[in-house]
Amino acid sequence: MAEKNLNLKARVPSSTSNDTIKKLIYSASILVKQLDSAVGKAKSCRDLFTPEVIELRSQLSYLCVKSMGADPLQCRRRAEELLWKKCYYDVITSAKISGKKCHLSSMEKLFIGNHIEAGIVKFTELMQDVWRRLEDMDPSLKLQLNVLPLLEVKYQNYELSKETREDLMESAQKILVWLGDLSRYRNDLEISNSVITSERFYRQAILFNSNNGLPYNQLGTLTSHDPSRAFESIFYYTRSLKASKVFPGADPNLKALLARLVTNEDKLISTFSQLFPKLVFVVKEETTFEVSQLCQVTLGEIQKRLGSSENGSCNQLLDLASSVMMCTLTPTLATNNNQTAAIAFCCSLFVHVLNRFQEIFHMTSRDASNVNGNQTHELKYVDPNAKEEMVDELSDEEEEESKRAKLRRRKVASGSSDQDFSEEELFLDSNSEQESEDDEVLSDSGFHSAEAKVESLLEIPHEATRILPIFKLLTDWFRVNVEIVQVSNQTIRKIWSTLADILNVFKRCQRENVSNYGTVPLEEDWKFYGVNSMSSVHAQIDFESAPAPSNVLILNSIRIERILQFGNWLASQNNEKGFQLVNGIYTCPVDAVSDKSEGLGAKADLVMRNMAHLWLKSEVQELERRLSPKQKRKKKTNFDFSGLSYVYLVPDVSALSNFTYLIKQVIKSQKLIIVVPDIVISEIDQLKRESAPVRECIRWLESCFRTGNRFIRAQRQNEHQVIPLLTYPKRKDKAQWTLFQILECCYYLDTNQRNVYKTGQNSPIVLFLTGDPVEETEQQTRAICNSIGVEYKSADSLMRKSKTKKR
Repeated sequence: MAEKNLNLKARVPSSTSNDTIKKLIYSASILVKQLDSAVGKAKSCRDLFTPEVIELRSQLSYLCVKSMGADPLQCRRRAEELLWKKCYYDVITSAKISGKKCHLSSMEKLFIGNHIEAGIVKFTELMQDVWRRLEDMDPSLKLQLNVLPLLEVKYQNYELSKETREDLMESAQKILVWLGDLSRYRNDLEISNSVITSERFYRQAILFNSNNGLPYNQLGTLTSHDPSRAFESIFYYTRSLKASKVFPGADPNLKALLARLVTNEDKLISTFSQLFPKLVFVVKEETTFEVSQLCQVTLGEIQKRLGSSENGSCNQLLDLASSVMMCTLTPTLATNNNQTAAIAFCCSLFVHVLNRFQEIFHMTSRDASNVNGNQTHELKYVDPNAKEEMVDELSDEEEEESKRAKLRRRKVASGSSDQDFSEEELFLDSNSEQESEDDEVLSDSGFHSAEAKVESLLEIPHEATRILPIFKLLTDWFRVNVEIVQVSNQTIRKIWSTLADILNVFKRCQRENVSNYGTVPLEEDWKFYGVNSMSSVHAQIDFESAPAPSNVLILNSIRIERILQFGNWLASQNNEKGFQLVNGIYTCPVDAVSDKSEGLGAKADLVMRNMAHLWLKSEVQELERRLSPKQKRKKKTNFDFSGLSYVYLVPDVSALSNFTYLIKQVIKSQKLIIVVPDIVISEIDQLKRESAPVRECIRWLESCFRTGNRFIRAQRQNEHQVIPLLTYPKRKDKAQWTLFQILECCYYLDTNQRNVYKTGQNSPIVLFLTGDPVEETEQQTRAICNSIGVEYKSADSLMRKSKTKKR
C-alpha cells in the first residue's frame, strides 16, 4: 500500500513549467470562444445539447480540472469560475430564457435535468477533494458534509503547502453555493418541486464564511417565490447587505422584493414592506412623520399576530424582528435617523411581547392557583386594574388560601420553617394585610412572591411556547445595546418592572434539566451567526456542537433558562434602585431613579427631544403642504381654453405632478381630451415615496380612472407607433427613453385620429405638455415634435396664454 501511494505521487509532478500552464490557458480560451459562439447561435434548447457542443464543454471541463492540478495557487480560482460559468451557468440560463419564450418539451427537460445532475456530480467531486485537503491541513475541522452524496472519488495528490487554508475555505464555500444553485435550477425548471436540498447547501456554505453575503442572497432568492416566507426572504437579503463582504446584487433584489410585497393582500406584509426601506436604506428627513405612522400600523398588526393561533405566524414575526435588529446592529447603509427608528421599533416590539405574556399568564393563573386543591375553574382573562372586584368574588376557601400564602411568604422571608398555622394567624387584621400589599406586588399569577419555592410548578402554555423565540431574541438584543439598558426614565422602568413580573413566573414554570444544552445554538442564534455585534452573546454557544433537540419541553426550558440568565445580567448592571435580584426574586420599583444613570437619562432625554424636533418639523411641513393649495385658491385664476385647436393633450411627468391644478382646469373646460401615457404613470408611481404632491396626484388619477371621465384617460395598449427615421436611445438613458415612449403615443394619436377629426394637415391636433421651463427644453425634442406634427409647449406658457383677468 505504501509503494502504491509512492508511485501515485511520482506520477504527479510537484511543479509544472510556465509553458504548460500557458498552453492550458490558451487552449481553454479557444474553447470558451467556441462555446460562446455556439450558445449565441442556439435557437432552441436542443441546440445547446448537440454532440459538438457537449464535446466542447467536456474538453473545457477537463482543461479546468487539469489547470487546477498544474498550479492550484494561481489557477484554482479562475478555473473553478470558468468551469461553473461556461459549462453550466450559461447553458442553464439560456435554457431558462428559451423556456420563457416557448414551453420546454419533456425531452428538453430531460436534457437539462441530466446536465444539472452531471454538474452536481462534478462539483461534488471537487468538494470532496477540497475537503480532504482541508482535513489534511487542519484535522480539528468538525464540519460534517452529510448533504453531499457519498461517491468514490479518486483524489489527486497535490502539495498542500501551495495553498493556504483561507483559499481552500473560499473554494469550498463557492462550490457549495454552486451546488445549491444547481439544485435550485431544478425547481425553477419544474424538474423538481423541493427546495430542501438547495437550502441545505446554502446553509453549509454559510458555515465556511459567515462574512460573505453571497449565500444569504441566494437564500433570499430561494425563499422569495414563497409568499409564506416573505419575511424570511427580507431577512436574508438584509443579512447579505450587512455582511462584511456585501453581495452587490442584494440591494436591487431587496428593493424589488419590497416593491412587489407592497401590494400583498396580507396587511402586515404590505405595511412592513413600506416601512422597511425607510429603516434599511438612506431616506430623507422629511419622511419622519410617515415612518412613525407606518411603525404604528405595523406594530398594530404585530399585536394581532401575537394573539393569533395561526401556525407559522410567530415564525414570520421572528424573521421580521431579526430584519429590524440587523438595521440596529450594523448600520452600514442607514443614517442615524434610520437607526433611531429601528431601535424604537425593537423597544416597542419588546413591550408588545411582554404584554402578550402578561395576558397569557393571567389567563392560566386561576387554574395554577388551585392545583393543590385539585379544583377545576374556567380560564378567564384577569384585568390587573380590576383587582378589587376580583377579590370580592373569591370563595371562602380561596380567601383562606390567600391568607395562608401571605403568612407562608413572611415565614420564608424570615427563615422560619413551614409549619401549620393557627386560626389566630389566619385571621389577621385587615390593616396589616393592606400594609403588606403596599410593600409587595401580589397577583394571581404569583408575581413578586416568594411562595414560588413551595407552590406547585406551572405548565408552560402553548401560547407562550410560540413566542418564546422572539422573547429570547429581544433579550439578546438588549444585552448588546447596553446604553439602552442603562437609561433610567419612567417608561424604561415600567418595562423592567413588567419584565421582573414575567421572569418571576418563569421561575415557577416546569423545566427540564438542560445543563447539558448550555452551548447548544437555537434557531434564533443561527440567524445572527457570525455577526460581530452579537459576539458577546454567542461567546458561550458552540455552533459546531450537535443541533438543538426537537423536544418542545427541552427547547422551552433552554430558552427560559437563557432568559433568566438575561435577568441575572440585567440585575448586575450596577442599577442600585432599578432592576434587582433580591433573595431569588426579581424586582424593579417603578418610581425608582438611579443616581448613576442621571447622565444617561439626560442623554436619552436629549435623543427624545431631537426625535420630537424632527417629528414637529415634519408636522409643520405637512401642515404647510395642506394649507398651500388653500392659500393659492384665494387668488382664483380662470383659464380660457376656447382658443385651443388641439384635440388631445399628452402630459409628461413634471406637467402631471407639478401642474395638477392646470390639468384639472383643462378637464373642467371640456375642450381637450387628456391621454396619460403608461410610461408617465409608471414613472410617477416610483416618485410617490419621495413627494407628497405626487401621492395626491396619484390618488386623484385613480379616482378619475375609477369613476370614469371622458376628458381624461390612460393610454390604451395599442396607442403607440414607432417614429420612422429616428435613432432610439438605449434603455439605460432613462430620461430619453421615457421621452421617446411619450412621443410614440403622440405620434399614434396624430396619425390615426387626424382623419377622424378632419383637421387641416398643418394644424396639429396633439399638444405635448411639459412641466419643465422653456429654457431647459432641448432643441432636439422640439425638432422631433415638429417633424411628427405635434405641438410642444411648457405648462407655464399655456397658463400665460389661457389666463383671463377676473373683475
